[in-house]
Amino acid sequence: MKRWSRLQNELRALFVPALHMDIQCGVHRTDSARGETDLPRCWVCLGRQTIWSYPQDFPDSAQDYPCLTDMSTISELLRLYIDTPRWQLLHRVFADDRWGLTDIMKVADRRLGLRRLEGMRDELSAPALKVLAARAALGSNSATSRQGTKNARRPSPARRERLGPPVRRMRGAQA
Repeated sequence: MKRWSRLQNELRALFVPALHMDIQCGVHRTDSARGETDLPRCWVCLGRQTIWSYPQDFPDSAQDYPCLTDMSTISELLRLYIDTPRWQLLHRVFADDRWGLTDIMKVADRRLGLRRLEGMRDELSAPALKVLAARAALGSNSATSRQGTKNARRPSPARRERLGPPVRRMRGAQA
């Protein structure tokens, strides 16, 4: 199995950069009457808000410490998501995803268009809908700001016609 940091960097490269979304994995030490136990935890943050957390959001999964084996399943699921071609992502059913994690990844994936993701709105979980709303807000803001800078840099077609082709002048030649 590859290191978590490598998997994490590959996932971060797929996210829309302006979304400020991150996925983390860590270990929490738990003290009990029987001794100390290191329990893994995986969570997804949108900005500074944690929108998905395992095992906190899934208390049924955490009985008798199955989260020790679920973490490897989550890592394998994320690896499978990364390796899936873009054209298969929207229609692929990830059978091992019992947590709705791939829906969050799909909505944050920069390879997928916002219009197609809007059509999936009824099938998405609550955390995925939060990411979709944040991405839709980015899409409308970035489109207007990009349009304004594009027009500021280039002259309009009518102005280009008036200016004519660029003229190169030679030294010593009089105009």
